[in-house]
Amino acid sequence: MEPKFQSSFIPKDSTGSQASQMGSFKNRKESGGGLLAFLAKTIFAVSVIAAVGVFGYKFYLRYSIDKMKGELEIARIDVEPDTVAELVRINNRIHSTKDLIAGHFVLSPFFEFLEASTATTVRFTDIDYLTSEEGGIQVTLAGEANNYGALALQADIFKDSPYLTNQLFSDLKLDDQGNVLFTFNARVSSELLSYRRKVEQLTPPPATTEEVVAEEQVPDGTNNQDSTI
Repeated sequence: MEPKFQSSFIPKDSTGSQASQMGSFKNRKESGGGLLAFLAKTIFAVSVIAAVGVFGYKFYLRYSIDKMKGELEIARIDVEPDTVAELVRINNRIHSTKDLIAGHFVLSPFFEFLEASTATTVRFTDIDYLTSEEGGIQVTLAGEANNYGALALQADIFKDSPYLTNQLFSDLKLDDQGNVLFTFNARVSSELLSYRRKVEQLTPPPATTEEVVAEEQVPDGTNNQDSTI
């Protein structure tokens, strides 16, 4: 028997293999196209929902603004013009009163300070004052001390005070009894002379909650002893 030789070097199943490859590529292409279509549809749906939400929010804001405008107009109509004018006048008076109180000075706190800050060996015999451009007052005191040591002590007391600035002792001389006569100049701080500060010191602080509760409690004065008949 004669041997059989294959007349072609191309495998017989090459056509089938190529067809299989083309089918696999086509399936992958269809699969990729379906995923892209799904993503595109999803993005489109989200965009539509977002646009509807923005439109609805704008409509809600416009509705709220119109509603508030209507309520404000109703309130403006309900308030009588005479009442508004009277409230404005009262408010202006309150502010004017506050400004007057804030700028009003009283000398009584200075005299109290002078009484507490004067050494027992020093006396003041005269006082003169002018309003200072820097605030407060410029005061001039005439006084006498028993000796120079007493005057030095008084100078140390005034030097430690936060209410006196630009202090100056001058016109030092001795009288017939050996007392030291002097003149004292200084600027007194507006904080010490403030009328508002004086009123706040005289006004008692508001009662705390515990104090109010204690005042409202009424002591029980009944006699709990049992009585027999």
